[in-house]
Parts: sequence; C-alpha cells; structure tokens
Amino acid sequence: MHGITQTHFPDASNLTRVYELQVNALCATKFTAKLYALAQPWVEQSFIREIRVKRLIGLSTMVKNLPLPYKGVLAHAYDNFPSTNLLNTPAFFLVLVRFISPVIPGVLSTIDQSVETLAKETCHVQDFYRGLFTTIHAGVDALSQGDGIISEGVDDGHDIDEDERITVLNHVLVADKDTTVFDQLVGQLLKVAQVTFQPSSSSFQDGLPGGPDNAFYRKALSTEILRALTPIDGVRAYLMHGVWHSEWDHENSHADPRFLEAAKALAPYVIEGPVEPFYREVWQIP
Repeated sequence: MHGITQTHFPDASNLTRVYELQVNALCATKFTAKLYALAQPWVEQSFIREIRVKRLIGLSTMVKNLPLPYKGVLAHAYDNFPSTNLLNTPAFFLVLVRFISPVIPGVLSTIDQSVETLAKETCHVQDFYRGLFTTIHAGVDALSQGDGIISEGVDDGHDIDEDERITVLNHVLVADKDTTVFDQLVGQLLKVAQVTFQPSSSSFQDGLPGGPDNAFYRKALSTEILRALTPIDGVRAYLMHGVWHSEWDHENSHADPRFLEAAKALAPYVIEGPVEPFYREVWQIP
C-alpha cells in the first residue's frame, strides 16, 4: 500500500473551514441559493480553491458496529421529508471552504460572519458550528480533485442533478496528548479504506455495487483525514471525510474484517464518537 496516501503537514496551503449548521427545512432551498450567490466572489479570490455545500440525508449505522440487520436503517433518515409540517422539520448542512494559500485572518472572519448572518437572516438558524481543519492524510489526488465528484454544474444556486454518490464525515474527539500516535494509526486506516473492495476478485479491481442483501462494495472514491488546527480544553477534533458510490458500499465496507481490524487500533484513543453522517452534495464552486 506504499504510495496510496500522501501526508500533508499543517501549513496554510491545505486548510479547510468547516461549517455545520441546522436550519428549518422550509427555507433550506432559499438558504443554499443565497449562499451560492454570496460565495461566488470568494472563489474568484486566489486564496480559495473551492466551496462545497452538502445536505444531510442520513446516518451510518455500521460505524457503530451494530448487528448486520441494522445495516443502512438510518441511511436516509433525513432524506425526502414529507411536504407537510415543514415548520418543525430540520435541515442540516455541511459547508467546506478550501484554501490554497495563507489565510488572512480578516478574510476568514468576514466569511464566518457572512455565513452566520445569512443563516440567521434567511431563516432562524438553530445550531451553528465552525472549525478550522488541516488535512493530515489524503488518498492520492484527493485534494487536487476535490471530493472526486464530477458535477453537472450549478445554475444560480439550484440543486445539482441527483447523484448516487454520497459523502461521509466521521466525527471523533481525541485527547490532544494522543494526537501523534492517533495521526499515525488513522493514516493506516485510511490506507485500508482507499484500497479495499469486495469481491476482491472483481474483474475491474474495484469491487461490485453494495446492497442491503449482499456484502459487496466498491472502493472509496476519495478519502481524507482532517484534524482541527487547535485543541479545545485538551481535546482535538478529527473528521474522516470520504466519498463513496452509495451508502451500501460504505456500510458494507465497515463490516469487512480488514476494515474492522484497522479500526480496532483507533478505538482506545477515541473519547467521543464515532458519529458518521451521510451527505448529498447540493452545489460546488468552481
């Protein structure tokens, strides 16, 4: 597996501003459209590579090592809400702002304020998180190719054409004193996620589509480990970010003995988590 991952040291050229927020579903479309218009000028600046917005569709069950009968039961728990009673229906979004050059503090605070203000003015934002992360490991070309998703494009902030591919974002917290060893172990886990698939004898060497009634899965399209730039109260946040063909590919991969063995080494260092939401991309710039 030599060469499967690239290690990136914490510098200003591979920083990601991560926002996670909850708004009311009634104004979700308006919020993403206005954010698209707001974000276009930011990407025209040379210090931002891309901005992506993704909407939560469900949660992984297999990341919790639940019995196989529970596989995928929450994969679309937040997807396709009924049109009635939207007043009390939440919509959750992930926003990734990728930088390619040193981040000017004033610019970062301006973007922070703009996103938060937009969420408040468009609809009552119920929850808002922001964090600055650096990529410490990534699958080959994962950074240069973004999420590995070939988009159909965006028209004035409207949703892109529906794509089967999903984003997963595993959240874990680790004691800051353990980051050196955790960084190494999580890199090994990323290598496994990058190269394994089932069946291993697949003619395309990429596996077969996963489903609720089989153990097949195609290998991940993109893998990345992000670490919070600074700890909070002695605790460091990590995000294990990946893109898969489908939720079934992801769920089946987490039941693979090879993955379970690699993940076992991380367990003693995780003090909170894992929590792994599934997202579908809404738009990207460029």
